[in-house]
Amino acid sequence: MKEIIVALDLDTPVEAMELVKKFREAKEDVWFKVGSVLFTHKHGRQLISRIKGGGFKLMLDLKYHDIPNTVNKACKNAAEIGISADMLTVHLSGGLAMLEAAMEGVRAGKRYSTSRLCKVFGISILTSIDQRILNEELNIDMELSTQVDTLVGLGDKAGIDGIVCSAHETEDVRREHPKLKIINPGIRVKDCGNCKWPDAGTCDHCAGENFGHTTEIGGTHGWHCENWKPKDDQKRIATPKVAFDAGANFIVMGRQVYQNPDPVKFIKEVKSNL
Repeated sequence: MKEIIVALDLDTPVEAMELVKKFREAKEDVWFKVGSVLFTHKHGRQLISRIKGGGFKLMLDLKYHDIPNTVNKACKNAAEIGISADMLTVHLSGGLAMLEAAMEGVRAGKRYSTSRLCKVFGISILTSIDQRILNEELNIDMELSTQVDTLVGLGDKAGIDGIVCSAHETEDVRREHPKLKIINPGIRVKDCGNCKWPDAGTCDHCAGENFGHTTEIGGTHGWHCENWKPKDDQKRIATPKVAFDAGANFIVMGRQVYQNPDPVKFIKEVKSNL
């Protein structure tokens, strides 16, 4: 299973529906992700209903992280929204009791929904966090990959359906937790024949000359010059092929889709190059 989730990280439901409409008219099969910005918009719930009404699957990415009772009720409500979300997210760092409460809430919400059971995916470590931030700012004295494995183990024990991690940790997660579904955010595509990475940043060290050179990190091919810096806030990124080859079931793509003049064609090209 190789699925693409299009992140609707736009400012308004109107902008989001313009994008959804293009995929609906082209009958192109993708998922859509709605996060906290659009969900908390005054027309957020109507947007969710319209996406589901258009026949698309929905990832409700609200990243719940609270005491177990609150998360239980929030997940119950999320499972009931509109025609029901197909997938929602919680933070694995909330602990075992919170994760179990999330699963109980989704099952309770299903009783009031006509759709299939909403899947729960656990967020491991955000792709905006790198090793330095983990150690120096969060004061977690552990290798990032080890922390991801610890969190994923909690999710697996709680019986969640899948996890969200970067492609850099996916190979290890797939090996240790073969039954879990995996979502990789922070996905970019190449912009030219020589470059394995997108035009989403600059490298002060090699000035672009070695932009396509790769090394191996954490068992996953696809990292490049250590001096390269993305223009946005994601730090642990990968290409679609790298992610799927590592074992991901889903990849999330946002800016490169909705900023493209022909987003449907862009997604078709991504699929054809997998």
